Amino acid sequence: TPVKRSATPPGHKLVYPVDPTPIQLIVRPKTIVNHSYRDFSQVPPDTKDETPQELSDMSFAQKVHEILSTEAYQGYVSWMPHGRVFRILIPKRFEMKVTPIFFGHARYSTFLRQLNNHGFKHITQG
Repeated sequence: TPVKRSATPPGHKLVYPVDPTPIQLIVRPKTIVNHSYRDFSQVPPDTKDETPQELSDMSFAQKVHEILSTEAYQGYVSWMPHGRVFRILIPKRFEMKVTPIFFGHARYSTFLRQLNNHGFKHITQG
């Protein structure tokens, strides 16, 4: 049987400063899509956290935030108006222009897998 990999070490439970807020629960035959999220907008930043200046020193989440904060990439990816999710506007151009610079590959599917592995949720509708 395949082993399920987790980003957290065995026996360690992630603790968040906020509870998840359900947005939408889609129930289809044999599948349930949970569209809940944790709103960190009211959590004050940790004073010891400093964003690295070099891409090689950034974590995956910091790279995604850097992409979303860079005006040059707004034509490919941007925040939705409510500010809780982002949207890849033109996946093919995002794949060609952004992923090689930040992630060292040019595969949109690999980027989606990385998002999933880092706890991001893929919202398909709503």
